[in-house]
Amino acid sequence: MWYNSAMKVRRLKSVLIILFLVSVLLVYLFSPSFELKKILFDEQIQNDAQIIMEQTKIRYGDNLNTMLIKQGNLFTGHLTKAEEILSSDIYKKQIVVNRTGKNDIEISYSRRKPVICILYDEYYLYCDYDGVVLYASKLKEENSIYIEDIELNCFYIGLDISTCTYMFEPVSVLCYEIEKYDKENFTAIRALISNIELKDNNRISIKYDKRIEIVMDMTKDVRYSANVMCNILSQINQTVKGYIDFTISKTPYFTPES
Repeated sequence: MWYNSAMKVRRLKSVLIILFLVSVLLVYLFSPSFELKKILFDEQIQNDAQIIMEQTKIRYGDNLNTMLIKQGNLFTGHLTKAEEILSSDIYKKQIVVNRTGKNDIEISYSRRKPVICILYDEYYLYCDYDGVVLYASKLKEENSIYIEDIELNCFYIGLDISTCTYMFEPVSVLCYEIEKYDKENFTAIRALISNIELKDNNRISIKYDKRIEIVMDMTKDVRYSANVMCNILSQINQTVKGYIDFTISKTPYFTPES
C-alpha cells in the first residue's frame, strides 16, 4: 500500500515537472525573443517589398512561431499561406516564403515573361517558357516568337500549353537556348526569328530574318542543335539567303540559295 502511494506521488511529480518544462518552453517560443526583425527580399523583387508585405500581411514585430503555426508549418519553416497568396499572380513562379533564422524570413520568386505566342482563332496567346498563357491579344508583338500549327480546343489565362502538345517543350527549350546564346555572345539571333512551324515526324522549320530556313529534328539533342545553329548564323553574311538542314547530316552546315 505504501509502495503504491509512493509510486503515485513519483508519477505526479514527473507529470508536473514535464508540464512545467513544456510551459516554460511555450513561454519562450512565443516571447519577444522570436519577433520578426528582418525580411530578406530577393534582389529582383526589392521594388515590390511594400506590396508583398501588404498582400501577405507579414509585419515586423509579429512572433515568427505564431505566424508559422497559423499560416504555415512550424517544422519546415514555410509560410505556405503567404506563398499561396503570392501564387495568385500568374506572373509569379517558384515562390518561397520561409524562415531563415530566429528572427528572419526570406521571400523570393521569379517572374514569368511572355516570350512565345500561338494563334487561337483571331487571338495571339502569349506564354512563357513553361507554356503558361499570360494574356491574349489580337496583335502580334515583334519580341515574341510565333509557333505555328499548335491546335487548341479552348484557352484560358493560366492554361499550360505544354499539356496540349508534346512538341511545345522541346521548342521552348530551343528558344531558351537561343536567348541564352545571345546573352553570352552579344548577338541578336532570337530577335530575327519570326516564326517556328511544326512539321510532321517531330520536325520544325525556323524562319530566320525572312531569308534563311532551318529544319531541325526535335528528337535529337535540342540544346546542342540550338547552339550549333546559333554558331552558324553568327558567322554567315547578314544578307545571304539559304537553308540549314539538321536532318540530313550529323554536321549541319549552311547551304546558300541557288
